[in-house]
Amino acid sequence: MIRRRGAAVRPIGRPLRRAGALLGFAFLALCVLWPAVAPDPADRMTIGSTADDFLRQFYPYRAFVASAWAAGAVPSWNPHQYAGTPAWADPQLAVLYPWRLLQIPLAFGGRTLPLWAVTLEAIGHLALAGFFTYGLVRRLGARPASAALSGVAFTAGGFLTGYPLQQLAVLNTAVWIPATLWALTAALDAPEGAGRRRAALLAGGATALAVFAGHPQTAVNAVIAGLAWVIWRTISDSDSDSERGWGRPGASTRARFEVALIWLASGAAFSAAQWWPTIAFSRVVSRAPSPEELLAGLPVRDLVQIVAPHAVSCFSPLHVGAAVLALATWGAVSVRPARPWIGLAAFAWLVALGGNGPVVPLLFRLVPALAVFRHQERIAVLVALGLAVAA
Repeated sequence: MIRRRGAAVRPIGRPLRRAGALLGFAFLALCVLWPAVAPDPADRMTIGSTADDFLRQFYPYRAFVASAWAAGAVPSWNPHQYAGTPAWADPQLAVLYPWRLLQIPLAFGGRTLPLWAVTLEAIGHLALAGFFTYGLVRRLGARPASAALSGVAFTAGGFLTGYPLQQLAVLNTAVWIPATLWALTAALDAPEGAGRRRAALLAGGATALAVFAGHPQTAVNAVIAGLAWVIWRTISDSDSDSERGWGRPGASTRARFEVALIWLASGAAFSAAQWWPTIAFSRVVSRAPSPEELLAGLPVRDLVQIVAPHAVSCFSPLHVGAAVLALATWGAVSVRPARPWIGLAAFAWLVALGGNGPVVPLLFRLVPALAVFRHQERIAVLVALGLAVAA
């Protein structure tokens, strides 16, 4: 605490702790991707091979968008792909994503965006993933060390350090899931008034950033996780939840409905400049997922990779490690606040099975509109996050 003459007492511990946490997760992300930024060029490696999406797709996307904005032009049309494509409407180019503001200056004067700038984008988003998970778990009432464990488990786990590093849109979108949940939790815990509405608007902003980041399927997963959390908090008894470690007494059912409405409405409004043209674009493109792509998912045996990475496949999206799994399992048995996160992870795993399990075919029958996304294993991000928070 600090005090000035004539000024109110102002706490500085929380901002300093959060700044320290962000720096710590930035260091962790740098360690994870150290081969890509090694000082000696002879030791330096790229993210993925020259045939993978990071170099073949996302680096050219970033270079094109940065050069267009730097030249004072709106990157609405990409003449370099096929016979030309609507760049703004293609979500993977992430034309409106705020991170572009950091890359535009590097393309002034007709320069080509350097590769290290896109590598830094991956490092920065890994750091944000850990920090937002840390903030979420602190908001749930955990101590800093426990929250740090959750952040490390999510950041350095098999999901974010695998396929999403090459498919940068998946990584950039995924980090806004814990941010959305953090803001929603703050809104649900806040007393009646402007504070609650402000936190709900922050949740809407986080979800909008997930839309701008470029992977609609993962942005939908953010909405699924948020709705599941609001529903769980609604059906749980607020007083008993507070006694068992939920943090603060929860809001009434009416207030929770208000939080959900503000979150969803503001998120849709904030991101309309992206999803509106993207939906229009999707109606005229010729590509449609095949039944095999729609039902593609993880094999059941992939579950072993939670503790044994690369035992089944090149990527190990379910990997969190034996220690995290043991803590999450113990939490499911002994600690009531851990149970909804275990439930989220279990549900996401069943969906991630795709056609290898019973849930996805049933969901497609009940809600045909869901059958627009292929490769259902991408919802494994919620398995990783659920286990990290439960631990």
